[in-house]
Amino acid sequence: MIARYNQPLTAFLGLLVLIGGACFCALPQRALAWSGAAGAESAAKGYTPPLRPLTAVRPVYPPAAKTAVVEGAVTLRVTVEKDGSVSNVQSLIGDPEFARSAMEAVRQWRYAPRKKATTTDVFLGFTLPKGDEAKNFDFPPMGIYVITPAYPKEARVARVQGKVELQVVVTDDGTVSDVKVTKSLDNGLDELAVQTAKTWRFLPAIKDGIPVPAKIPATVSFRLF
Repeated sequence: MIARYNQPLTAFLGLLVLIGGACFCALPQRALAWSGAAGAESAAKGYTPPLRPLTAVRPVYPPAAKTAVVEGAVTLRVTVEKDGSVSNVQSLIGDPEFARSAMEAVRQWRYAPRKKATTTDVFLGFTLPKGDEAKNFDFPPMGIYVITPAYPKEARVARVQGKVELQVVVTDDGTVSDVKVTKSLDNGLDELAVQTAKTWRFLPAIKDGIPVPAKIPATVSFRLF
């Protein structure tokens, strides 16, 4: 059975990935509390940074979850072999129904050849469009390679912290074509957030079975601990 998540929207401001004091949130934020728990728990188990796949298959949204408008997120630990194939996929966090779909898809992913087998963590959020979003796409973009910038030493020393809010365009091939700052934090951190966002990769939004461009908000947070 797929669990329903009923926390208020304000509870969905969890982090998806946490590295060196910086974190990322891409909207819709409805499932990010699960993503945040997944990221934090995965880190406690020995976080392995994400690798960018060369090709990726979109997980099938579980029909029961779609009908019930249930959303969620999963964390998988993946072994990438020397030839770039995926040999092992383990579910770390997430509802079993979402995890099964994610694991089936990720087993078909391919990465660049490597000198030796490597372990990487994959975070996947299952969300559905709401309101006006449904006019533009049936499924929103799904992040498959979303890294966070290292917290600059100068900003740490100056104790600059907060959020850089962005608007990004995810193209129909999953790349990020345009990034705009909608809420500034610091000139240096703004530029760092923008340049990092340009490296992100997504499974594109889907409308009537066809990949389409989508404009989505995102937040990169810099926090002192």
